[in-house]
Amino acid sequence: MGAAAAGGPPLGRDGRMEILTLSPFVKSAAGSIGGTMEACCLQPIDTIKTRLQLDAAKKYSGIYNCGQTIIKEEGVRSLWKGLTPFAVHLTLKYALRMGTNAFYQSLLRDQDGLLSGHRRMMAGFAAGVTEALCIVTPFEVVKIRLQQQKGMAKDKLLYKGPVHCAVMTVRQDGIFGLWAGAAPTVLRNGTNQMCLFWAKNHMDGVLWGKTEGDGMQLTPLQSMGSGFSAACIGPVATGPFDVVKTRLMAQQKQPDGSKKYSSFINALVTIPREEGIRAMWRGLLPRLMRIPPGQAIVWAVSDQITGYCERHDIGVTRKAVVDETIAKGTFDAQLGGRMLSGPSIWGENLAHPAKYCEASCIHDTRAHKAAAKGTVPDIGITQKGDRGGRSGCPA
Repeated sequence: MGAAAAGGPPLGRDGRMEILTLSPFVKSAAGSIGGTMEACCLQPIDTIKTRLQLDAAKKYSGIYNCGQTIIKEEGVRSLWKGLTPFAVHLTLKYALRMGTNAFYQSLLRDQDGLLSGHRRMMAGFAAGVTEALCIVTPFEVVKIRLQQQKGMAKDKLLYKGPVHCAVMTVRQDGIFGLWAGAAPTVLRNGTNQMCLFWAKNHMDGVLWGKTEGDGMQLTPLQSMGSGFSAACIGPVATGPFDVVKTRLMAQQKQPDGSKKYSSFINALVTIPREEGIRAMWRGLLPRLMRIPPGQAIVWAVSDQITGYCERHDIGVTRKAVVDETIAKGTFDAQLGGRMLSGPSIWGENLAHPAKYCEASCIHDTRAHKAAAKGTVPDIGITQKGDRGGRSGCPA
């Protein structure tokens, strides 16, 4: 197994740069464990967010007042209402999200195993749509209906628990009642994951000099920093979708059998018309208080698991990068946009972007000198004829 150089792709036994890709099953397991940790820590903020989004009568003046009122009227444990479906939901959701994203990325990678920015976004969007339809929508219908119940007396609550809530929803609205609000959920989750996976990879490169598949292990605090930063984009972009989703999932049939919002489009028009455009971002602050910290927790846990697997070759596939990719300068463009003409993958400073040379290369760079002394493996120095019989240095 080649040694991983901090900040750059590891080198194989033949001195070529390698890209490491983890099995979707490993990514799935790492995501599920991270999701469980997030649920336990951040459920109270999610409950407050839901109450604020459903507060058309404006009972609560803000986040603090909402939390204080819930505790005063219903007790501290009420902040964890809906925790069971929320925890199961997050565990399954992150398992599906991380696993399907890795799967879609594997389909979109080029011949060298590299992934461009727009393809990374496509994979993230597809993963978000998959999780929205398979996991998120039915679990959030149950969670939101449990969270909107007010009061402490169990005998006065419409729903006695998650299973009872799901059964009652199916009885009242049919099986598709569990998929109420599916359209805005698909748009919200697809957009969220598109932004998240692209931004996380980008922030890893900008903040810590890491690119996916380089074998570099981030510390938990580093993972939290890039995960938190990456997760701030999605909630702002998808605020209206989230509000509409919550309203559609929470609404029940009126005595005449009708519902206030007949569809996603109807809710998207009715809410700002009746409550003002700012209502479309109601609950944004608690979302920002919940999602970025939640992603920080998830990535801190999952990055440690995936890093361990990379170091011990558990579920790892290695792909050698061919010289044409490096020579064209596309490697860094696809893996975070960092130029190797600055600090190189070995901590050296190259006089020109990293390119393959043959043993006769006379370029006087520190990286080549170090390789010639045998102190560091140089991808630029190979046996004559190893690259198709070329001669000379492409630089």
